[in-house]
Amino acid sequence: SGAAATGEDRRVTTRDVQLLPKQRQFLRSVAPNNLYSGAVRAGKTVALCWKTCIRASVPNSREALVRKHNVTLKATTLVTLLQGDGMNPPILPPGSYDWHKADQVISLHGGGEIVYFGLDDVQKIGSRSLTGANIDEAVEVDEGDWDMLQTRVSLEVPGLPQQVNGACNPGPPGHFLAQRFGLALGQQAQPDHESIHTHSAENSFLTRAYLDRINRLKGSMYERLVRGR
Repeated sequence: SGAAATGEDRRVTTRDVQLLPKQRQFLRSVAPNNLYSGAVRAGKTVALCWKTCIRASVPNSREALVRKHNVTLKATTLVTLLQGDGMNPPILPPGSYDWHKADQVISLHGGGEIVYFGLDDVQKIGSRSLTGANIDEAVEVDEGDWDMLQTRVSLEVPGLPQQVNGACNPGPPGHFLAQRFGLALGQQAQPDHESIHTHSAENSFLTRAYLDRINRLKGSMYERLVRGR
């Protein structure tokens, strides 16, 4: 399960959950700007959802879960969060939250809340103050989107560092995320930026048959989607 069922401490915890080492590194990072970048099936969305939920379990927190388009967010990221992916259970177990669908707000019992929206609908952002913003498929957003979210991360909660977190497949070397996080060859990450890089073979939950199949890809498709470069 993802949440304590008894007692006053109802914070979401990964204590009994199997996570990859790189996922746990991402969850532990307290950098103001944090990026989990890598290949397909490297557990990026799962890691982002876990980080969002752990942070949102802190009382008075308000965490944004974001993707470029609201319709895609609800069809993908929100499914991982609330329904589970394949044989994997949902990150937030049923009964641990109240879901206000019209407002796109999830209130965690004993904790804070998750507000979710697409960056194609700025009305969803309004004048909200956030403790953190968590962007799935961050390579889809532009630099203005990232910076706009930074301006919304202004809500202070003791013990909870303000963060903008992203998860994505790698984009081209000229993409602003590659530039800011030092992912382009010969570049250094900007101050307050930390990246965790992973590739498909590091996901020990993938089958040998699947890895053999994607390892047959060639050229830039192999480098980007399998090696996560």
